[in-house]
Amino acid sequence: MIIVSAERDIKVPARNAWNLLSKFDDIGWASDLGRVEYEGKGVGMIRRMYVVPGSPTIERLDSRDHENMEFTNSVVEGMPMPIEDYSASVSVTPVGTSSCSIRWISKGRSTDAPSDEVESTLNQFLDSLLQMVENHLLANAK
Repeated sequence: MIIVSAERDIKVPARNAWNLLSKFDDIGWASDLGRVEYEGKGVGMIRRMYVVPGSPTIERLDSRDHENMEFTNSVVEGMPMPIEDYSASVSVTPVGTSSCSIRWISKGRSTDAPSDEVESTLNQFLDSLLQMVENHLLANAK
């Protein structure tokens, strides 16, 4: 099992970051996604992202805790990396009243690539996600 974690402090209130990230049916903050389709509402809902043409990545929202500002999701089909049994957990923690820390943890098993390559790819992926979240939050800060 490969476990990769990334964390970033962002100068926006935690509630602002959570309001963005907790909406599993709105991933507009992520650039270059192409078409995204949603099915269902709340825990158990499905998100289909057409990152690779013709072959969607299908994610499921596994849990969401608004009080503690955390959620988990998993890829149920079409992982665009050599990983299976992929899941992620995301949490937002207040840092004072005007900043927060976002932590993203990814887990999975390497399929046909060396574990160190998969770990490196996941690290780059998480860093990219956090950068897109930060860019969106700061651009829309009030």
